[in-house]
Order: sequence, then C-alpha cells, then structure tokens
Amino acid sequence: MSLQRTPPNVFSSDGDIPASVKKISGESFITTRKRKQIENDKNDTNVIKFEEKFDNQMQIWNKTISDCIANSIATAVNTALKGELSKITSALSELNDNVLKLNMDTINLNKSLHEVNTRLCEIEKSLSFSNERQDLFDSRLKTVEQNISQYNGSITQIQLLENKIHTMEQQARQCNVEIANIPDRRDIPNSVHYDGTEADSPEGICNLFSSFFHSVFQPTNVSDSFCIDHIDDIDNGMLNDTIISDIQLSKADVLKELKALDII
Repeated sequence: MSLQRTPPNVFSSDGDIPASVKKISGESFITTRKRKQIENDKNDTNVIKFEEKFDNQMQIWNKTISDCIANSIATAVNTALKGELSKITSALSELNDNVLKLNMDTINLNKSLHEVNTRLCEIEKSLSFSNERQDLFDSRLKTVEQNISQYNGSITQIQLLENKIHTMEQQARQCNVEIANIPDRRDIPNSVHYDGTEADSPEGICNLFSSFFHSVFQPTNVSDSFCIDHIDDIDNGMLNDTIISDIQLSKADVLKELKALDII
C-alpha cells in the first residue's frame, strides 16, 4: 500500500516535479536557475531593449504624426477645394446668367436688325421712287426748257407788235374822218324817214343806212353792198386812199353793227 501523499500543487514539495513543471507556464516560474552575469551585459541588454521600445514608440509616433498630417492636409485640401468649388459654382452661375443675358441681347439685336432691314428696304423703295420722280421731273424740265428756248424770241416779237400797234394808232389818229351835222344814233330811228315811211324795222334801218352811205360816199353798186374809195382828210388835206379802201358792207353787216350799238 502506497503512502498517502498531499495533493499536487505548484510548490516544491510536490513529488512529481516534471509533471508540475509542464502544467506551469509563463515567467512566474523559473525552471532553471539563471547564471549570474556581469553588469555590463545587463546594461547592454537593457539598452537594446530600450532602443527597441524607443524605435517602436517612434514608429508609433511617426505613424500618428503622419496620420495627423495626412488628415490635416486632407481636411485643408478638402476645405480649400470646397471653397474653390463654391467659387467655381458661383462663377459658373454668374456665367450662366451672363449667357442668358447675352442670349436675350442677341434676340433683341436680331429684332433690331430685322427692323433696320425692313426700314432699309422701305428707304430703298422710297429712293427708287424718288429717283423715278426725279427722272420724270428732269424730263419735264427739259421739255419746259426746250419750249422756253423756242419762245425766247416771242418777247421781242411781242414788243415789235406793240410798237407796230402803237405806230398804227398814231397814224390812225391822223387819218380819222369827221362827219358833222348828223343826228345822234339814238334819234335816228325816230327822226329819219325813208320813202315817206318811218324806219322802225331792222330792214328799214338797214335801207336807211344804205341810202345814207350811198348819198355820202357815192357807192359804185346800189344793190346790197357799197364800196368806199379815196376819202380825203378834211383837217390835213392829204389823200388817205391807202388807209381806207374797198370797204364792202352788206345788210347783214349793217344789222350786226346796229345790234352792237344797241340801236335795234
């Protein structure tokens, strides 16, 4: 019969030491006894460990700083880009507004150009009409000038005719024949008698004047007409046969003259 043993534990009193050692893990239990080292070796290991830890910490800090810088740069770039994008959007909106205004101005300009073209067409029509009228006026002026050039000599001719008429009037004044002792024309139908009858009818008056001229101027033909030749001027004593010659009077002429004198 085996001896009663205490329950297994981690202490050195355990009889089954290898089994207990296998169960124990970690640095809390040292299986082998360390060799005593020199102090320089310890310092070197401590320095190496410190350097490793420092490098690790530096890497961590470097990474943190890089991340911070990257984040700060990203935020700065984002803010800058946002500002620039806002500026660009505002500029694009203004540009769009300007483009709309330019489109409206272009439409108005096209309308103005259309109106100007219509007015130019009307002006061209009016100019063509005025040119046609001017050509017509020029042709009329040419005809008027030609007519005036044809009648330029008429003024001198009229003056010559006036001078001739004036000279003829002067000559006619010298060649007037004065017949005296003859009753007034208004008293002729009531006072003059022909063949014992009163001359009231136009035929009687015509016969009366015919006999009167026959008796005074001695006509050559006693039928319906008479001729007067060679009348002497009583005042001047000159022959005027060139002024009064071959005066042919008929009954119709005498009646016409009597009507003009309001005798009948």
